[in-house]
Amino acid sequence: MSGKRPRWIHWSPKPRTFGPEFPRACRLQHGSKPEVGRPLWVSDENDYGWREWCNDEKFMLSNLAHAYEVTFKPSPRVLQIGNREQLLEFTRVFLSQDPEFERYTSHALRTMFLDWGKIAAKFDAVLITPYQWESRLQDDCRWYYGWDCASGVVMNPDCIDSWIDVSEEIKK
Repeated sequence: MSGKRPRWIHWSPKPRTFGPEFPRACRLQHGSKPEVGRPLWVSDENDYGWREWCNDEKFMLSNLAHAYEVTFKPSPRVLQIGNREQLLEFTRVFLSQDPEFERYTSHALRTMFLDWGKIAAKFDAVLITPYQWESRLQDDCRWYYGWDCASGVVMNPDCIDSWIDVSEEIKK
């Protein structure tokens, strides 16, 4: 952990604007991420962020063309997870109870699926930093494996306080 305050950056291959027309919600599913519907992802570039992960993995480097610093309104609906214990509690509370997953008899496999509809009913955003390395491959929170860096997902953009283009500054 860097000890610095999080710097939340949204990366995009094309310029983006933020305003009333910004996508409001994603279709939420049971799984490791609320993938469907393009939720807004941010990463903490003061920790192990998306840019560093993409560079390490040589993955989608063209998607790092534009950077937007995102700040959040103070709100209990913006969940900030900062340690393993908080991550485990989040997993316990939001583990999917969907009968579709009853076929997975091992606890490890069941922890791959969170109920993102339930999460979005309580939170507008979930931010996890610093990156929880010790949880990446643990059986008690398998869903976290796909979160490759210190990052967060915004399911309701009303929680965003500011959106600033920092593309030129961050390339330096």
